[in-house]
Amino acid sequence: YPLVKKLFLIAPAFKYLVFIKEKFDIIESIKLTPKIFKDYTYDEIISRILKTSLSTAKEFANLTKKHQYDPSNITIPTLIIRGNNDKIVPLDSVEHVYKTLNSNTKILIKYDNVTHDAFKGERTEELVKTITLFLKHTPKNKIEIIKK
Repeated sequence: YPLVKKLFLIAPAFKYLVFIKEKFDIIESIKLTPKIFKDYTYDEIISRILKTSLSTAKEFANLTKKHQYDPSNITIPTLIIRGNNDKIVPLDSVEHVYKTLNSNTKILIKYDNVTHDAFKGERTEELVKTITLFLKHTPKNKIEIIKK
């Protein structure tokens, strides 16, 4: 898309929950479920389960598998943000995208105290400022930043 000049990604999910040897591990993912539920209210959990059909989940899985190497086609400046408390998208998924990007300017920021729903927490304003700064002013190199 030649009109797109910059890209920011929040927890890019080419893997999700638990993967072992590049395959989704349903048993380990089920074991992780109680930890995920701690980040959400009962109503949020029920709402998400009811809103996501099995066919949607299968299509998402197919798309992530089919497009896992597409980040290598991205050459524009890219910002990736991931919450260190994200129990849905593992860090290695985010690092995969960062390493696969073919951009001269790529930034990975890892935020403590941020879950998968990055914009629903106490650091929302900080995240928005980071994205706005990136969109207005782009550094000219590859950077990995860890925010505390």
